[in-house]
Amino acid sequence: MDYNCTLVDLPTTIRSFVRANPDGSYTIVINARLGYDEQCAAYVHELNHILYKDFDDTRTDVVERRTHETSRNLRPGFDG
Repeated sequence: MDYNCTLVDLPTTIRSFVRANPDGSYTIVINARLGYDEQCAAYVHELNHILYKDFDDTRTDVVERRTHETSRNLRPGFDG
């Protein structure tokens, strides 16, 4: 699994996102305006989307619920 991660000044309403690239790699974009702990949590969240192959699942509510739960298990105390 190949992926890149970058920090970008995004609107405060966007924490992070991940996109699949045409070459099969992924790009994780994290809002540079977040604090370090929030950036780490966002990274874990987006990495889980890649690991669980969420791009193939159209059930957004199920995907987000599982990703948030998994993120909390990997980073105790994270509520995002």
